[in-house]
Amino acid sequence: MLGTIIPARRFAIAMVRRMLQVDLPAAVRTDEDVEAEMWRNYNWNFSVNVIDGSFFLLAQSLMSPATILPFFVSRLTDNPFYFGLLAVIANGGWFFPQLLSAGHIERTDRKKPWLINLGFFLERMPLVLLTATTLLAVTSPSWALSLFLLAFAIYNLGAGIIAPAWQDLLAVCFPATRRGRLMGVTMFVGGIAGALGAIGSSRILEALPFPRNFLILFGLATILMFAGWAVLALTREPVRQVPRTDESRLRLWTRLGRILRRDQNFRRFLTARGLLAVGGMGMAFVTAAAVSKWDVTGGQGNRI
Repeated sequence: MLGTIIPARRFAIAMVRRMLQVDLPAAVRTDEDVEAEMWRNYNWNFSVNVIDGSFFLLAQSLMSPATILPFFVSRLTDNPFYFGLLAVIANGGWFFPQLLSAGHIERTDRKKPWLINLGFFLERMPLVLLTATTLLAVTSPSWALSLFLLAFAIYNLGAGIIAPAWQDLLAVCFPATRRGRLMGVTMFVGGIAGALGAIGSSRILEALPFPRNFLILFGLATILMFAGWAVLALTREPVRQVPRTDESRLRLWTRLGRILRRDQNFRRFLTARGLLAVGGMGMAFVTAAAVSKWDVTGGQGNRI
């Protein structure tokens, strides 16, 4: 039995490495070569990432963890524990896995394979299961709730795992003087799309009966997320060779501790993000309380 398991394990590891291209070192290139390629593909990458970000923000407006998702959960259970669990999954799933994956991603020359290959299975595919849970909402609400939370957890954990790769990809594709412009345009276009999506989701929730309304919303969000994935795959990444280090995980955490002690601005940033995350946890309870106390309809629940 052991002789069978070991080759299978080695085969699985080899397949993952092949998928992520971690065993394919980039050709040695100078910083000038990388910068020249960055500027040569700047306009293309700018357009691609703005479109991807807009699709993402529009999809998020159709399955908002502050309004839409708590409203859906309220149709499955009245237990307040699950409303708080949504916020814990959303925040913990995004931030915690980055602590585990950042080191591995940092040591790879190519960042896009993490987003495209691994992200397809860990971040995008769980949305298909999340959408499918609406089909059980009437006949088996307890099963629907369990599968929904499982799919939502996998989606957020997957997004957290590949998040450092997305941030590194932006860093290598855009010079520091243009990243603010990229994020500003993306948030502007995505904000308009999200506002239109919120209006549309209100009308869908009002016009269609439960759970068909949520099936449409989650289905549209899933399609948009896959569309964004396809657009993001068109990014032209300037590949540069990353110096290989044998730094142990213990030494890595020790270095992180030194950074926290010395960098006051970084400590303030982490404190602010933590406070924002804790403060945002209450929104799910506000939505649930409004639905319960005032018998809020679908469209009203999205406008809370």
